[in-house]
Amino acid sequence: MTNVVKVGDGEIVITLDMNPTDISTATVLKIKYRKPDGTKGDWVATRVALTNFVTYTAPKTFFTLPGAYKLNAYAEFTTAAPHTGDDVFFLVEPV
Repeated sequence: MTNVVKVGDGEIVITLDMNPTDISTATVLKIKYRKPDGTKGDWVATRVALTNFVTYTAPKTFFTLPGAYKLNAYAEFTTAAPHTGDDVFFLVEPV
């Protein structure tokens, strides 16, 4: 699935699905990203209610480069191996 955002758009709420992984016992939740220029990083994510979705609101200043941004949900557990969700891409277009 590809989502379209324009450079300079307002805050973008990012919500990613971790299914089939049960994240109810996760000790760390993140959304990892890779910008079009190869810069990598992550945000601390929040679990959405009692679901297996994680969310983060990216600031307006984040999507400043046109191109494809790769996103992955990520969870760590005390009693299981970490899990990375499926790749999700945002296409950021020039204004």
